[in-house]
Amino acid sequence: MNAKLRVVLAIGLLVLALTSLFIGRRVEEGALARKRATTDLRAKSPAPTVTPFEPTYRELAVTEILALPFAEFYEALRSAPGEAREKWAAELERMPAGPRRTAALAAFYKLLVQFDPIAAARTACEIKDKKVQELALDSVTGAAPGFALRDIAELFLKLPPDPSDYRKYLENVVSEWVVIDPPAVAKFFDEHPKTESVGRDELIRNWAALDPEAARKWMDSRGFGPGFEGEFFDGWYLNDRSAAVAYALAHAEDLKITTVLENALSALYVDSKEDAKKFIEQLPNDELRNKAFRGLKVNFGTAEETGEPDLTPRAVANWMTQFPPAYWREHLADVFAYWTEESPQELLFWIQQQPAMIRSAVADEYEKPTGKDTVETVTAVLQFATPDLRDQLLAAMFQHSPGSTWKMKEEIQNSSLPAEQKQHVLDIVAKVEKDDEAAREERARVENDQGSEK
Repeated sequence: MNAKLRVVLAIGLLVLALTSLFIGRRVEEGALARKRATTDLRAKSPAPTVTPFEPTYRELAVTEILALPFAEFYEALRSAPGEAREKWAAELERMPAGPRRTAALAAFYKLLVQFDPIAAARTACEIKDKKVQELALDSVTGAAPGFALRDIAELFLKLPPDPSDYRKYLENVVSEWVVIDPPAVAKFFDEHPKTESVGRDELIRNWAALDPEAARKWMDSRGFGPGFEGEFFDGWYLNDRSAAVAYALAHAEDLKITTVLENALSALYVDSKEDAKKFIEQLPNDELRNKAFRGLKVNFGTAEETGEPDLTPRAVANWMTQFPPAYWREHLADVFAYWTEESPQELLFWIQQQPAMIRSAVADEYEKPTGKDTVETVTAVLQFATPDLRDQLLAAMFQHSPGSTWKMKEEIQNSSLPAEQKQHVLDIVAKVEKDDEAAREERARVENDQGSEK
């Protein structure tokens, strides 16, 4: 072999060796990379967990269920079999009395009644401990779904009457039920006539608010008398204010033995003082106007408390006294009773500032502030500059306290008032007592004369 050929072969072998070395290195690097990736993946993967033994619902105590987060507690109670729920209910009943049991009972029954209303109500009814049963039943009635109220009401019919509050749980159910389905409640009362007293007023009021005609037909079919006209009017007013008020005005004379006129004025005052004024003016006579004022109901409060300046005692008193005294005589005192609780001194100044033509009638409505000491009140009145108004206020105060004038008189006698003032006040008390006695004798005489005529 010549030298040239040997050189060529040597070069070829060198190239082959270098190529093999290069390829082998690349293969080795790839293998190492894959190995590292596998190791990293294994390191990042969680270690396989060993599933612990999970106890059955029968083995779980109610305290364990209650300790769960709400979502898990909800799901556990929802999916648990009836036997487990009964077991938990029994355990709750045996828990020591205290805030923990109260909270646990309320939570348990408020949730259970959502999943199984009848079972929740039945279980609550079977509780022996009276206090525990009361809490469970209150929770059931407060959270029961509407579709189950009839069935729960049927269950409650089997409860023994509670002497202190007859069928109060049935009444709670009816209060919830009547808001969503008055006709169904009416049917229930028709089927169980002895129970209608637990929610008859609410039924009439709520039904009239939804369907006055149907409510009226049912009332007539049951022969309900005037005593329910006020409830019917309240509901009808919510349904059709104009029609209800027009009816009250058109039948005012017939309705004077009911509460309709008072209810109408009360509702109108809250909605519109101007409409309330028109209602009073449209009544046919002063007797009916006085009747309407007799039951004026307002949820009194300061403007800061209610957000309604028209609901303060001062605002109501100002509105009432724009009318002749014959309308509000003997009823303005009801407003004063609230006013004196808040600011008795303010009321006295308000009375003093009234126009001369009505000041005397206004003063006649004054009465001792609730919870205030007699001597303290007398002292405040005696500070007034006008003797006639001062004496009239004191006389009115004693006249509005017929059952306790003897006690008030005793407190004045034992007070540290100056002797002259003390005697002056006692003379006023004596005159009031004398006038009251004369009024009683006159009433007795009239009654005897009327009896003789019959």
